[in-house]
Amino acid sequence: MTKTIYIAGDMLSHGQQLRRAYEKSAFKQLGYEVYNPQDDKSINDKSSADQQGLAERIVANDTRGIENADIIVLDYLTHAQGTICELGYIQKLKREKPELEVYVHCTDVRQGTGHIPTEQDRAEFSINQYVYGVILEVTEGRGVQDFEDIRQALDSNKKLNEHWARTLRNLAHYFGISDPKDIVKYDRGSDAFGHYEEVETVDGVKVRIEREAE
Repeated sequence: MTKTIYIAGDMLSHGQQLRRAYEKSAFKQLGYEVYNPQDDKSINDKSSADQQGLAERIVANDTRGIENADIIVLDYLTHAQGTICELGYIQKLKREKPELEVYVHCTDVRQGTGHIPTEQDRAEFSINQYVYGVILEVTEGRGVQDFEDIRQALDSNKKLNEHWARTLRNLAHYFGISDPKDIVKYDRGSDAFGHYEEVETVDGVKVRIEREAE
């Protein structure tokens, strides 16, 4: 099953719209489905979108996109109020769905330069520490990453997932299990009687194949 990525980030300038389109293209090339909120013209075509109940429809559509996603890739920018609001909801969702993958990057060119002034008021860039704490939580400690690192990580994840899917299909055929997704554990080894291979299904059933020692 193809995983879906939700792209969260500023899209209120032509430059940021081009950035979101670039991100969508990058992930589509890796084989993911991508939900890019700016593609929903019913709410995000600022020149002609129906204004009646617009705020409610934005919340409904984009929240549904977040909830249906397997992966969130979020561009943190201090002025992007909608994205920061989404980040709070993503924190709650991540607590309920630990398998949700969340990645955060930042397209502000001042972030990540390593420039640390001796006078605090001369700092080029900073993140509110509550917000940064949320970022650390949802990303499982990775924090703000470079976008290219995220792209490569998702490319590696996809390859691993495809390999595991093939392995599950082979195991299901070998053990006579109809649905590969029912397999949650695989084990192989030796005991006093010989060699064995064993799988455990989602309902707790264990299926074992044994071969006598030569």
